[in-house]
Amino acid sequence: GAASSVAGGLEFRACPQEPSPSLLGALLQVAEGLEFKPALPAPKLPAAKPTGLQGLLASLDGKKKMSTMEKSRHDWGNFKSKQDEATRDEMDRFAKDGYLAKQAFLARTDERQAEVARSNRRRGMGLKD
Repeated sequence: GAASSVAGGLEFRACPQEPSPSLLGALLQVAEGLEFKPALPAPKLPAAKPTGLQGLLASLDGKKKMSTMEKSRHDWGNFKSKQDEATRDEMDRFAKDGYLAKQAFLARTDERQAEVARSNRRRGMGLKD
């Protein structure tokens, strides 16, 4: 008979016969109908950025990036240009008066605090205002 070997309690036999052509044909037909897809998509690597002289040239040719302050200034200018004349005048008035009014308020507050502190010191010494 056929040659056999035993490994780990299992018996393996060599089959002297070759598979029948009809079996091979059936297996090939099944294999042709199968569609094989990769288990994982191909990895996408980031595009290599040019370095050296080419990197310098690419940075010169590309668009200049705006800083946050420049973008804010640009956006605020666009917003103001879309407003009607009365609204723009009102915004300008508040922008100018707002700063000066705030500075005056802070000066008055500092003066008042200094007066209160002076009054408390004098009271502590037994003096009247």
